[in-house]
This record gives sequence, structure tokens and C-alpha cells, in this order.
Amino acid sequence: MKAHWKVMEEKVREALERELGVPLPEKPVLLTGTNETYNFDMVSPDGTIVGETKSSTWTGKGKRRGKPHAKIAHASDACLLLLGAKDAKERLLVLTDPEFYKKYVRERQGLIAQVHGVTIRGVRPDKITSKLIVEKPEEIKNLLKESEPTPKGSPKT
Repeated sequence: MKAHWKVMEEKVREALERELGVPLPEKPVLLTGTNETYNFDMVSPDGTIVGETKSSTWTGKGKRRGKPHAKIAHASDACLLLLGAKDAKERLLVLTDPEFYKKYVRERQGLIAQVHGVTIRGVRPDKITSKLIVEKPEEIKNLLKESEPTPKGSPKT
């Protein structure tokens, strides 16, 4: 039996392959400025689309409740690797837990990654086909505006 994260990774890959019209196998990509490679979850044949899938939840169970610093760091690490993917023009981080997605895009690490070119997307099941739909973030610009400090004396908009 496959692990939950692996099943989700495969469903995300299938959904994005349908959307983008290209195969997205897992494969290594050279990291800019190094002789190192990283095995990304999804890579287009020409290497211009590179993606990672993370299935973390926002909180743990029982005593492990609260802000999940290690999980945020893990998603941020994925963003840094995506930014280093040589020849990538589209960098995707897909977060499969809706709560983690909603909160991570508001975290400073998520906001910084988006400013520098990582597209962070969430998922939802299609009620008709039961297939996974990878959502496009509609609120990113609003989230970025909300996170900017307002100068003293300026009204909030």
C-alpha cells in the first residue's frame, strides 16, 4: 500500500498533466550555480516547468498543536529548491492540505517565495469526476497587499 503523500503526489501530477498538456514525471534537475541536482516531483520534458508537492497538515494531533514550524520550514525548503531549478520558467509548489495552503501563502516565507516566482497552489476534489483539481491562487495579490506595512499616518485600504 502506498503512503498517503505518494498517492497525493500522483493525483496532483495527473491533474497538472491534464491542465498543462505535458507529461510531468519525477526527475532530477540541475540546481543553478552548483553541480548538484535535486529530484523534483514534477518536471516537463523541456525542464521549463518544475514542481513539488507537499502533503503536510497545518497542525499536529494531540499535544503537537499550534504553528508547525518544521512543516513551514519544509515547504520553504521546497520553494528555495524550486527557485534554484536551472532553466525553469514556471515553478510550482502544490500544497495538498487546504488549511496548510491557506495559511502558508500568508506566512512570510510563502509571501517571499511568491514574490520571487514560485506559484503556490492548493487542491480540491472535483465533485463530479472525483479527480483532483489543482486550484490557481486567486487571492495572491490581495494577500501581498495585506502583508505590506502601512506607513504611519496613511489610511489602510
